[in-house]
Amino acid sequence: MAKILSLVISKEAEKIEMALNFSKRQKDAGNDIRVLFFGPSEKALIENGELYEKVSSDFKEFRPSACVFIAEQVDKEKKLEKVADMVKGGGFINESIEKGYTIITF
Repeated sequence: MAKILSLVISKEAEKIEMALNFSKRQKDAGNDIRVLFFGPSEKALIENGELYEKVSSDFKEFRPSACVFIAEQVDKEKKLEKVADMVKGGGFINESIEKGYTIITF
């Protein structure tokens, strides 16, 4: 079983959708997957209704995470926490590395 952290940074909808599809397929294949929305991807997720709905519907079994500091900066924490666990992004990345996750950045 692979341990993968999908680190979603891009604000481009196509790249975010690629990260979501990849992560869901890997989870369905039995791998240990974490997803972290970080930086520009958080704002894009909030502003793009299709992406927001995809996360809401496709990630009920395992919730992605999002950086609380970025969400607070764009004043969208309340909306984002409906579809993602709010975490300190840097600490989450460090913890994932310490636990042996391979990081794939989108």
